[in-house]
Amino acid sequence: MATLKLRQWNTPNRTSQAWFVEYYTISYSAQTHIRHRRNTGYSRKDQAQRLAALISIAEDNLSRRVSISPDILDQFPFKIRTDFLSAMKQEPRTLTALQVFDRFFEDNEHEWAERTKQTYTERLNWFRRFLTNSPKRERFLPCEFDYAVMDAYKNWRFTHTRYSATTFNNELTMIHTAFAWAMGRNLVGTDPLKGYPRMRVTKKAPFCIPFNELQTIFVQFRLEEQEARDGHFWPLAAAIKTDRQILHAIYLTGMRRKEAKMLQPNDVDMKKRILWIRNKPGAPTKSRKDRCVPLSKGATILFNAVFQQLPDDAEYIFPKLHEDWYFRNGLLHHLQATTTRAGIQIKRPEGTITTHSLRSSMCSHAAHLARLKPEELQKMLGHSSMQMTLEHYLAVDVSSSQDAMDHIDL
Repeated sequence: MATLKLRQWNTPNRTSQAWFVEYYTISYSAQTHIRHRRNTGYSRKDQAQRLAALISIAEDNLSRRVSISPDILDQFPFKIRTDFLSAMKQEPRTLTALQVFDRFFEDNEHEWAERTKQTYTERLNWFRRFLTNSPKRERFLPCEFDYAVMDAYKNWRFTHTRYSATTFNNELTMIHTAFAWAMGRNLVGTDPLKGYPRMRVTKKAPFCIPFNELQTIFVQFRLEEQEARDGHFWPLAAAIKTDRQILHAIYLTGMRRKEAKMLQPNDVDMKKRILWIRNKPGAPTKSRKDRCVPLSKGATILFNAVFQQLPDDAEYIFPKLHEDWYFRNGLLHHLQATTTRAGIQIKRPEGTITTHSLRSSMCSHAAHLARLKPEELQKMLGHSSMQMTLEHYLAVDVSSSQDAMDHIDL
């Protein structure tokens, strides 16, 4: 068996290109170099056929079959890869479903954000637990990973963990993406779950924390901070103050929690009262774009207070958010515990109070109380479409709308 290596290079005048096809036997005793020169006017189908003919000649010279590995296929231009394999009549490789998922993850993880890596890793671990649950499932090939197996996986997930229709649809999208990637590299011949029905998701109305309840929550934070100071529990008072400032900043600016985590002192222009949320290397925003948020008087006072207690050499405005447990759970737990002590219900039919609900509440309050237009809210929140802002963020604040509705009484 011989292995194939390809590399492409441009001539000095860049008027034509050359392909070097090198063949080595296992013992490296025989070696044949074939140079194929082509003009730029050839179609991609002609290129593929000529390369296939060269490989056929090399096989006759070596009296050995030439195998094409996926690493070699990656060196082909994507446009001629399919035509080349068709000309070679190369059969797709047979991989197990787990091998497809593993190779897809390894090949693409360098392009993903950290949160995307964590999400895909969790999904991959669930697939691995299911597929390796019995000896038979370890041998699932893509052709055997059919609708029945997916139905069994769905039932298994619903019985072993909290599982929603949205999560299942996201996992199904990942499977389709992985198999499409594998088909493009000739690792599998087809997507076995093509056409598999998605679960129907019941759309909920956007959730907004009423403005008077939000005021009560932040008053409770200040009361608990003052109680800690009166009891001379200075570290506790400082921790409560930091949490209140972070939550208040998320609400007043509509930032995501990760965007607040990566906020730096030079992102805040106090003179112009503008907050810049930048798409930074290693910490991209969700929309991959920079955006600016105007700061209210309350937000300006808040950031002035934060800067006064911030060290001069501080890299981030809220360094506490870089503690992993605090970023994931600590801030949320403190918000919900304080909300409960304020006598406000956390879970309700329309939604649950979380750190992200502060962002959606800001959108609704800015629309109803500050009279901002939906186009302005879309830019402030960093949404790619108006539909996202209107359907998932803009809710009716009942407490602020009741007085307005009194004007239409007969």
